[in-house]
Amino acid sequence: MSDIWIEVRHDDSCMWQLKGRTWDEEPKLDVLQEVVDGYIEFVPNEYLSHDVIGMIVNEEGMLRQLPVNVLATQQLTMAASQPQGTPRIVGNAILKVDEEFITKDYWFRGEEE
Repeated sequence: MSDIWIEVRHDDSCMWQLKGRTWDEEPKLDVLQEVVDGYIEFVPNEYLSHDVIGMIVNEEGMLRQLPVNVLATQQLTMAASQPQGTPRIVGNAILKVDEEFITKDYWFRGEEE
C-alpha cells in the first residue's frame, strides 16, 4: 500500500465512507486552504496516533468556532492531552495515511463479524 492524503469532513461519520476527496500526492496550498476553509496548520506528529502520518487543520478553527470533527479528533493520542481539557479537531481536516486506513477491513482486522 502507499501513502495518500484524505479529506476528513467534520460531518463524516465513518472512516471507510468518507465524503471528501483523496490525493496520491500532497495537495497544493490553495487546495489545502480550500478544504480547511482558511489558513492551514500542521498538527504536531507527537499528537497523532501511530496510524496517521500527518494532519492539516484550519489554523483559526477554534477561534472561528468551527464544528468538532469527531473522526479527526479520534486520531489524536493521549500525548495531546492538555490540562485545560481534551483536545479536539474542529472543521475539515486533511490526513496523510496509508491507503489501507480508509477500508472497512483495516478497522475490523482481528474482529469476528
